[in-house]
Amino acid sequence: MKRIIVILLAIVTLLSTLVSCGKDNSDTPDGSETTEINVSTDGTDADEEDVPEIPQITIDRAINIYRREEARIEEWEPERDVSGYLVMNDALFERNVTLADKYNVTFNHMTSLKQNALTEFGNIVNSGEDSIDFISFDADTLYSFARRGFLKDVNDLTYCDFDKDYWYGSNLNDLAEKDGTSYLAFGYTNLNFQWCSYVVYYNTALFEQHYKTDDPYQLVFDKKWTLEKMLEYAKGVYADGGDDTTFDDDTFGIIQPGGGWYSTFFGSGLQVVSKDANGDFVCNLKNETLLDRLQDILDYTFDPTITLYFTGPELVNQNFANGKGLFYTESFSAANYFQENMESYGILPSPLLNEGDEYYTHTHYTWSSATGVPVTLSDDKLEQISIFLEDANYHSKKIQLPVMIETVLKGRVAQDWESVEIIDIVTSNIHIDAAFVHTPEQLSFDVAYRELIAKANRRIPVTELVSVMTTVKEAYDNYLSENVNK
Repeated sequence: MKRIIVILLAIVTLLSTLVSCGKDNSDTPDGSETTEINVSTDGTDADEEDVPEIPQITIDRAINIYRREEARIEEWEPERDVSGYLVMNDALFERNVTLADKYNVTFNHMTSLKQNALTEFGNIVNSGEDSIDFISFDADTLYSFARRGFLKDVNDLTYCDFDKDYWYGSNLNDLAEKDGTSYLAFGYTNLNFQWCSYVVYYNTALFEQHYKTDDPYQLVFDKKWTLEKMLEYAKGVYADGGDDTTFDDDTFGIIQPGGGWYSTFFGSGLQVVSKDANGDFVCNLKNETLLDRLQDILDYTFDPTITLYFTGPELVNQNFANGKGLFYTESFSAANYFQENMESYGILPSPLLNEGDEYYTHTHYTWSSATGVPVTLSDDKLEQISIFLEDANYHSKKIQLPVMIETVLKGRVAQDWESVEIIDIVTSNIHIDAAFVHTPEQLSFDVAYRELIAKANRRIPVTELVSVMTTVKEAYDNYLSENVNK
């Protein structure tokens, strides 16, 4: 019974986080540190064979972009003096200048807060005005638009070749497609998608103190960096400071916020909803490997000799920076805080499911972004935007990795080139779960699965999970009897 409840807790938390939004880290550096890594941003290392196959045109008008207000990085309206993202914003500014000159365009911006977007964008579409060229918003909002008929099929962007490496191809766009139709695309113009992707930070001083002869980077390159290996290291650093009432003098193997473990789950390549060989969606709640991995993650999450557990990110950042933990799974954006508050750290990919697996995979949270096109866009503008977006993603790919390296690794921290290789590994293998972008009704699963997913997908605080477990118990019991207890 205990295992059933723990697995149920895991599934409810897992599914609720598919639509949860990661919280911004408010502390950013002032940009005063001098970069000690010299990385070219001119694109000379880009794959010059994978270039856009597009006609040369001029657009000769303003391009109107609808985007999320308060995005972590302003992908299309960079501010040149923003602390913490200075290098990134300068590169985006130069990209925009290049595109503006090439196509003779200017950029106009319409923004909405996430909570207001459905109403405000709906009013624009319902007016019938051809006033928006494309949208840069988070994926779940774009799918809310799509379900109401507000978006075109991105396959209508005839010059966008989603198999090119400056789009995310089958890794992402295929899972977003249903019945031959997809309403959003993921590419390198969606900087927040990469910036909000998860990695494993580790305290290099603490690691060297306990494991002087081990090289975690070599484990990664040898495909031996697994959850089991991470837990082996984590268990070896725990130290009880002797005070039973506080953890002030304790040291832990892992520090993480309440819902932070789900990145470890998705980072192992497992999916709640995936596609089979025929392109049909499959619910994997009957997959014993998935359930076993959830159990493993829940076991270490609530083991006080391994994990220091919080309900929010601020205290986690602070305690990791203060040397209280060996590992911490967070997005690339957390590097801004550590640059100001930590002497040294390293970056590792999410651990493999099994030693020797071919790819390290990574997930992200909903501050990230995707691209969509409004249903009101006229055919002549659609062709222009198709050409423009293809070229914009190509130019973004040329600047993206170099400036991310310089932004994440700048100053006095993590300046080893192994970390640069890790960033490349992470950004090359970002995946999504199909349940993240499709509703249970769209996926056409049976009633028990739909009820479980729909109830768990609400934005539920961790403290309310026990009551939610009761509301989904009937659906879960049906699932057990049909798929596990046969």
